[in-house]
Amino acid sequence: GEFNNVGRQTSANDPCKACPGAENSPYYGMSECASLEKKRERDILQLFYSATGGDGWKNNDGWLDDAIDICSWYGISCRDGQTVESIILGSNSLTGKPPRQLFGLKNLQNLWLYSNPMNFSFDGIAEATSLKSLLLDSTRLDSLEGIGGAANLVDLDVRFNNLAGKIPDEILGLKHVETLSFADNGFTGTVPSFAQATKLKTLRMGGNKLKDTIPSFATSQLLTTVDLSDNDLFGTIPRDFLKKIDVSATVFLDLSGNDLTGQVPKELSRFDDMIIYLRDNRIEGIDPELCEKSRWNGGDVGSFKCDGLLCPSGSFSPSGRTSRAGATCEPCPKVQHFGSTSCDDKSGATQQTWMGTSAVLSAIGGLVFACLVI
Repeated sequence: GEFNNVGRQTSANDPCKACPGAENSPYYGMSECASLEKKRERDILQLFYSATGGDGWKNNDGWLDDAIDICSWYGISCRDGQTVESIILGSNSLTGKPPRQLFGLKNLQNLWLYSNPMNFSFDGIAEATSLKSLLLDSTRLDSLEGIGGAANLVDLDVRFNNLAGKIPDEILGLKHVETLSFADNGFTGTVPSFAQATKLKTLRMGGNKLKDTIPSFATSQLLTTVDLSDNDLFGTIPRDFLKKIDVSATVFLDLSGNDLTGQVPKELSRFDDMIIYLRDNRIEGIDPELCEKSRWNGGDVGSFKCDGLLCPSGSFSPSGRTSRAGATCEPCPKVQHFGSTSCDDKSGATQQTWMGTSAVLSAIGGLVFACLVI
């Protein structure tokens, strides 16, 4: 029930003091008082409520009620009933600008504010040393300046925003990150190799304006999900693509809607289980060895051989391949490339049409996710 700044008395003028209020730590050697810390966090949450139009939220149950513990306020979860660990307020009509003091919640691990029309800033995020998961998709975000301060971030989602320009160097310094979701923005320039992000497992950058050859990610040892669809990428798929990934891993690769050429390389056959989408490029062939990978594309390659990967030239399918979901490769002599989704084989126009469809489907997926979380 007592505390001292260093957890013990060091002089006659620096005694251990009794914690005020009802919440006292049952442990010896405490350097802070639970009741004082909770009051500080309540003050921060009240400021957050005011700055983001709390009176207009869809759900603000418990907020600002002095008779209700902050750990019982809607969207708030605490560690051991003491300090705030999670703020989950996605799709809750938050507006305005969350205050930088929010990052002063010392044990905050999860900050999920997706699908709210607000003005988010990363200013002060370096104070949030416990922050692991930050979901800001569909928040009208237009800058990532300051994100590099989130040194311990594991999961970052900024899809469906107004981000543009090249991928900022700050992102490349997030050494603990495992999931990066940048899809459906206006990013331009090249695709980084993310060589420093040695823990990266999932990279989603579809629906941007990236224009370059595809990096091989040859140094990545954990990256098993890569979505670079609907960009302006060109060249061939690197033969050493994901070469350090365990061959027993299940790999998801979506390179649809770009301007890739050449053959799908046989080196990918080292993976036994892969979902691979390559529709609407300028691909000229498939190495026959890949057509024997029976588990690929959920078993479609086992059922339909090469057609389960891509429809050949002279044919098309709405999905660019044959699948057990019902899509089949139909004859079309005008089609010159593999994986066409249209009989006219106009790659640019086809790609733009698919990008629009992809964005709608992705948005629906984001809303479904939001509803599930809520």
